[in-house]
Amino acid sequence: MTEIEEKNEHLAFLALIERSKRQHALMYLKKALDYSDCGVTDIELVETSNGDYVDVTFYGKEKRRANISADSVPAMIYDIFRQIEWLR
Repeated sequence: MTEIEEKNEHLAFLALIERSKRQHALMYLKKALDYSDCGVTDIELVETSNGDYVDVTFYGKEKRRANISADSVPAMIYDIFRQIEWLR
């Protein structure tokens, strides 16, 4: 395996770890929001070629989307609350 291939494999592994961290953080954020009675029924991580988003579904099936591209977990949580006014 060449050095470039090793580096690409390592970067893919790091991306997988970051995705896992994001999913776990969203799971715990949803649990916390369940206790707040703010009307959240689902939180979903959406990864597209145009960027990463979080879709938050409220009672009545209304959805709001937050852009979390290139965010760390703390920045992701901040962006979700900053971009979705109903959660404030």
